Amino acid sequence: MDGLFETYLTVLDQMDAYPAVIAKENAHYLPFLMTTTIMMEAVKAGVGRETAHHAIKEHAVATVNDLRAGKTTVNDLVDRLANDERIPMDRAQLAAIVAQGESNAGAAISQVAAFAKAISDLEATHPQAAAYAPGSIL
Repeated sequence: MDGLFETYLTVLDQMDAYPAVIAKENAHYLPFLMTTTIMMEAVKAGVGRETAHHAIKEHAVATVNDLRAGKTTVNDLVDRLANDERIPMDRAQLAAIVAQGESNAGAAISQVAAFAKAISDLEATHPQAAAYAPGSIL
């Protein structure tokens, strides 16, 4: 059990959060994660589910392939979908869907802040425990 706590303390001691990295990851992956919502909104706008699914899949696969091949460095899935006549939404509508997803998925910053505050409160209550340095785990 002591080894488990030593490992836990080592991880906490070495943990860092990088908001810029989180934002970059969201920009890169979030459009893909929001494709189901985009499809549902396209269906609500009158497109058949299979038509919407096919168009979104086609552009998502092309975007991934272009990113992997280095043809593009930016996820342009929203632009591709906005330019597809099968998807009855403009770029602003599609970007709003992705932005809504970001507000739902981007909880990492607030979670890290809440965790840091809880640790800070514990440190204030137990200063001798805060000074403890875990031993080497490897």
